[in-house]
Formats: sequence, structure tokens, C-alpha cells
Amino acid sequence: NHGILGMDGFSDSRMHAIQSHPVHGILSSLRHVIDTPGFYEHTQSLARSGDSQDAWVQLHAEICVLLHELWERVKGVLTVDAPEGHVPDELDEDEDLTARDVLSYSWRAWKEASLLIKVLVSKHKSVDYDRGKSIRMISSHQLDGLTHLCFTSLIELRHRGAFTAVAQAFAACCTRIHADQRPQELEHLYHNALE
Repeated sequence: NHGILGMDGFSDSRMHAIQSHPVHGILSSLRHVIDTPGFYEHTQSLARSGDSQDAWVQLHAEICVLLHELWERVKGVLTVDAPEGHVPDELDEDEDLTARDVLSYSWRAWKEASLLIKVLVSKHKSVDYDRGKSIRMISSHQLDGLTHLCFTSLIELRHRGAFTAVAQAFAACCTRIHADQRPQELEHLYHNALE
């Protein structure tokens, strides 16, 4: 359930999502809010209680899950060699929906998702809510998941515009992992790229 993000319709069928719930606008709005200068400092002042801390961490976890689910929805269109003419089987029967509509929805959604990943990993911080107690909005495990998601999409994407956005997100993920002083994760990515 992605109600907190205003994305209840996201879990419906792909056809319904394309026609009624284009996610790129929500993802773009979310990215702009998080990219606001001082966003995490402001959340620190708002969330002094334990419940509020948990809510912010939960929101970030929900965003990470949403991004993984979105990739599962759009990869069938964006990973085929000629995506311009490809319509997934479940959408073949709808005369109102063209291959171009499906490609446009998928590309815009994944482009905005990639830009959101870039901002999330670049801007998120360990926020100090109490004297000496800091909380990471995105755990190392979630960061690794987003990094692997970007890596997988880079390998599989066949849409040049989406590829460019994901490349920037992947670079931001690698930079964050390096800043977190976890070289073993970068080595793991390097060895996966060679395989």
C-alpha cells in the first residue's frame, strides 16, 4: 500500500496505472521536496519524538520498495530491443492504448524514479534527533538494494533516455557507498560487471 505517497492506484493493473495514475508526476514532486535545501535539517527539527522518527524512516523504506516495484512494472517495455513497437500482452486488447503511450509512461516513470534515487542517495543523512543519537533515513541494506536496482537497469535497459538518467543515479549510489567507506560493496559491483 503506497497511500502515504498518494499512489494507491499504483498497485492496480498496468493499464489502469497508465490511464489514470501516471506516477512520474508524484515521483518528480517527491524528488523536488527532498531536494529542497535544508530538507533533512528541517525534518530533524520536526521529528524530535520517537514516533516521528519512525515515520520518516518508514517513509524512506516505502519509497525504496516503491522504486523496486516500479522497475518490475516498466522493465518489460524498456528492456526489449525495439521498445517503440512493443506492447505487453496484458495491454494488447485495449484499443485506446498505443505502444507509444505505454513506452511514454514507462520511460517517464523510470526516468523520474532514477532522478529520485539520485537525490535520495545524494541528500539523505544520518539525522541527529537526540543528543548523540542519529538515525539513517536509508539503511546500508536499502542503499545496496537501490544500487543493485540501478546496476540491473543499466544492464537491461534499451531506451537511451532512461539509460542516461539511471547512469547518473548509479554514479550517485557508488559515490554514497564510497563515502560510507564500504569498498567491499563497490568491489562486489565491479566483479558483477565483469561477469
